[in-house]
Amino acid sequence: MERKILFIIAILCLLLTVMLVATSCQNSDDIPPVDTELSLGALIAGGEDSQFSIVYPARWEDYEMNAAMDLKYAFSAVYQSFPKLIDDSKPENEYEILIGNTNRPESASVLEGLSEYGWVVRVIGNKIVINAKSGQFLTDAVEHFSNIYIGSTEQLGINHIADHIENSEKADQSYVISVGKNSVYTVSCLSSGSSYIKSSALSFSQRLSNDHGVFISVSTDGMPSSGKAILLATDEKIDGWQISFEENGNISILGQNDALAVCALNYFTSEYMKKDADGDIVIQNTQTVSESATDYAREGWLLAAPAYDGGTLAPKLYDCGTGMQNDNSSPSAERSFMMCISGTTATQFNNYQYKLSDCGYTVDSENVVPCSNGKYNLFYGYQKDNQYLWVYYLANTGEVRVIEDRVSTLESEFEYSFDYDNNTGTEIYLYGMKYHPQGMGYGEVGGSLDSTNNGLFVIIKQVDDSLFLIDGGFTTQASSAAVRGLWDFIHEITGKAANEKIVISCWFVTHPHNDHYALVSSLINNYHQYLDLQRVMFNFPTSAELTGNMGIEANIRTAVRQYFPNAMFAKCHTGQSIHLGSMTIDVMTTHEDAVSATTGKNTITEGNSMTSILRFTFADGTRYMELGDFTEERESALLGMYSDAAFKCQISDVAHHGFNQVQRLYNKISARYVLWSNYPADDWSTETESAAWRKVVSASTLAFIRSANPNVEIYYAGLNTTKLECRGGTVTVTKLPLVY
Repeated sequence: MERKILFIIAILCLLLTVMLVATSCQNSDDIPPVDTELSLGALIAGGEDSQFSIVYPARWEDYEMNAAMDLKYAFSAVYQSFPKLIDDSKPENEYEILIGNTNRPESASVLEGLSEYGWVVRVIGNKIVINAKSGQFLTDAVEHFSNIYIGSTEQLGINHIADHIENSEKADQSYVISVGKNSVYTVSCLSSGSSYIKSSALSFSQRLSNDHGVFISVSTDGMPSSGKAILLATDEKIDGWQISFEENGNISILGQNDALAVCALNYFTSEYMKKDADGDIVIQNTQTVSESATDYAREGWLLAAPAYDGGTLAPKLYDCGTGMQNDNSSPSAERSFMMCISGTTATQFNNYQYKLSDCGYTVDSENVVPCSNGKYNLFYGYQKDNQYLWVYYLANTGEVRVIEDRVSTLESEFEYSFDYDNNTGTEIYLYGMKYHPQGMGYGEVGGSLDSTNNGLFVIIKQVDDSLFLIDGGFTTQASSAAVRGLWDFIHEITGKAANEKIVISCWFVTHPHNDHYALVSSLINNYHQYLDLQRVMFNFPTSAELTGNMGIEANIRTAVRQYFPNAMFAKCHTGQSIHLGSMTIDVMTTHEDAVSATTGKNTITEGNSMTSILRFTFADGTRYMELGDFTEERESALLGMYSDAAFKCQISDVAHHGFNQVQRLYNKISARYVLWSNYPADDWSTETESAAWRKVVSASTLAFIRSANPNVEIYYAGLNTTKLECRGGTVTVTKLPLVY
């Protein structure tokens, strides 16, 4: 048996030897090349030099350029050698990645047989073709290519790329709004449409993205020349509103006026924008829908909310401004709008509340505040689906304001709490910054004294070590050393290690002037990875509603949008009472109160009048009134809104760094502790005319404050950082050295 096995092995060895000899004798040119799935082929990325170019149309559409740039960036993030970017006017190469509808014949050839929702990645010869029947799906094709191939191998070659086609099975249905993340529809408004209509269309698009992750483009210049459209417009011949589905796939959303057209859009959003089991939005019921919408209709009523019955309506809708989007006065998804009513009563306001309830609106928050003569101001937040209304009645003037807030987190969701009792302590820091010791400002004196006499920054620390920041100083007060000093300071007061995150429960900005945000913005830009910014709160008007140059700054929002895009936002409104941690924050007034209830126009003539005022009540009952840069032109209206008791606070700051003469307001507050965001006026010299003026007005402010409370204690941000600890009804003051 052993001999037989050995014999077989010997024969096999002999055959193998013969085969090796024969192979070695063959000419290598006669051997066919090895072609496997893993062979590299022409080099796309990695190695020394890519053989490919990314080609986009010379006459590109936005989606084509964006897709080409996305692909280039995806390559560059992984490989040192990657395709260069060129347009199709350049000479054709043998090795190309074609993006969109280039002039190369391969780009058109891959579209044959695709549905309007389809896209393809295909290798044709030495070209990789990426295209889609509808431009909005080109992004999906590039995303597929990037996710599957880029970074999958150290060197990426053409032989790694496999053909891939996505074709929706729903292509034969007429009203497929979205497949996956994209829509082939465009929301369209007529170029003559109002800002309210156009902003509503943009808000619809943003809501679709936030709620369903679906992108739909918006055209505010009329119907697109190609593709399907959802038209939002007015038609005076319609009674109420109407949604109709055209045979060509277009959808018309029409209203008798702007407000009713937006009512129809809100209905369309809540009833039709729902995903099916596949995650797509497909409209099955395409019968025309119409409503007389009598509860929403009144001559002159301009909001997509139930109409207020009673009083006299202002003739125009007031644009309240945006939230975290920069406000350039153009239509924006984040624009909020307000309807004002004059000559109304508490009974009519209560009836309006019943009407809101009957129309399906539910109360999110409420606040009843006494004013003078035994009357009460009434404040309510209502919600229905994705719509948030803030409505309030001012008893002394017989006015109602109805605000459609398109950007704020609901008050009930914005709030938070922790366990505390009346002995829970709260610390207020008037943060010391670099002020000019002689009351100069804006570069009037050079050298080491070149700083400012403006700038406000207050830090409130609660026992959970969270920080509430108010404003944040001027650019000249935000040097690198100052930012680092602030960074060290907040770690010191919270007891956090250098690598632990500081929780900023909220950043509030009183008004959009550049001496009220720079230091905090710089802190976010430089140390964002060690911060947890949870909330942002402000209410800025749009310049289009104001007269003259108000100095409105957009940079306040930039750092937050970049590093904390998921931070909750509140466009605070008068009458809100917001509970954060162990303190209650009452919004005393915003620019919305400066709008005439009879004309709908803002009466502000000075930029500092944009200030929003907050009143803080801490766990031990201590109250602090923040005044920002509040002005005389709004003083009388504010004092007329509330009872004297509403203004009484133990702690307050001065208005506008001591420059604004709001004597009656100081008398109502009668603060024992006053925070002054400047140097003592007594120390100022008068080298310039402006410095002399500041010295005079600040001396008047000093007299007003001492008259309001003879026992007042005044602390200056130009001399120290001042800590006020509020615990058990007692305020303990500690002066700390300037940080830098």
